[in-house]
Amino acid sequence: MKISTVRQLYGNRNFALFSVGNVLSLTGNWIQLVAVSWLIWELTHSTVWLGIVAASQFVPIFLVSPLGGVLADRLDRRRLILFSNGGGLLCALAMFAIYATGHLNVVVICIIRALQAMSQSLGQPAKLAVVPRLVPAVQQTAAIAVGNISLHVARLLGPILSGVVVAFSGIGLAMLVNALSFLVFISCIAAIRLPDLAGRTAGPRGRKSGAFSEAIEGMTYLGRNKTILMTVILAAVMVLFARPIMFMLPAYVDTVFAQGMAGLSILISMSAAGSILGGLSMTRLQHSGGLMKVVLLSSLAVAAAATSFALVREYWVAGAFLAVLGFMNVVFSVSSQSLVQHAVDEDTRGRVMSSWFMLNRGGPALGTFFFGIVAELIGLSWPVILGAGVIVMTVLLCLLYRKRVLEKANIRPAT
Repeated sequence: MKISTVRQLYGNRNFALFSVGNVLSLTGNWIQLVAVSWLIWELTHSTVWLGIVAASQFVPIFLVSPLGGVLADRLDRRRLILFSNGGGLLCALAMFAIYATGHLNVVVICIIRALQAMSQSLGQPAKLAVVPRLVPAVQQTAAIAVGNISLHVARLLGPILSGVVVAFSGIGLAMLVNALSFLVFISCIAAIRLPDLAGRTAGPRGRKSGAFSEAIEGMTYLGRNKTILMTVILAAVMVLFARPIMFMLPAYVDTVFAQGMAGLSILISMSAAGSILGGLSMTRLQHSGGLMKVVLLSSLAVAAAATSFALVREYWVAGAFLAVLGFMNVVFSVSSQSLVQHAVDEDTRGRVMSSWFMLNRGGPALGTFFFGIVAELIGLSWPVILGAGVIVMTVLLCLLYRKRVLEKANIRPAT
């Protein structure tokens, strides 16, 4: 990573506030997520329940995200992010209160997870769409890469801190730390100052169209650019058949590797370390040329790493493959999101990013549900291996049409 690039990005006050607040908030989220995931496994010892809890976020994400995208194109995106994170803060406090009174169970966790997903779905399209407004166009890919690094720094620190927090004072403190992290991010976003963080306020010919029709317009926009369409198809396959591995880790750690919560934290952190390196490798890219090739090759690498992880039975070897998987997942994520961000028009950016968020959050939730069922029936390794096979077949199909798609592509820098 070029030091000058980082200096330029963090010399931008608004981006620095957004990035620092985001990484602290994400770290708090991971502290709670790891603690609660292990609690779910201890309560149920069932991969099906792991899948059900993950899937509880699916319906809220797919129902609310289109609305979040419409609002991101109509309203001030900063205020929308503030509102969304306020909802997340209330959910974290509610989970702590219920846990403290001894009434927290798997069903209650599902309900709170659904409410958290609903709240996040309202603000995440604005959060994704606001980044190009914080930095110059030439720094867009680097800014997206830094955003991914922030996510995985949180994945590296969060599980480690979660183990320390739970050992020190129990799961309840992990929930309180998460609530505090929401407050920090809210303060950072409130301090951002830009003249206009709304996408647009009116529809064609100056008239506002209905929210439903605008949401549909955002989804149909994906199909009008063949590069975006192929990228979204690949992203859908990746989140459905590769990302659920991380949600199944509590079962792997206990039944395959005979480890406890500390073992879970270490594996997640190893994956995060690989992800950080992947993000750093992508900060050098400052244009969209060649990104489609990166998308396709990184997809194949993810399939290979996932299959290797599923087949090994040595704990540290599995951790090494998870690190490779994390590296290639981020390379895919940054390159694919950069392709979409470069190709999309500003007045539809929020709605397109809401579809992107639905894929990246709703897809793993749905995939984990089916992974849990298949794992219960035929074993933990098989859903991972079968999912890798689907990824490889999808990439091969995309390669068959790649030349034709790229000839018709109309990629231009976002303004």
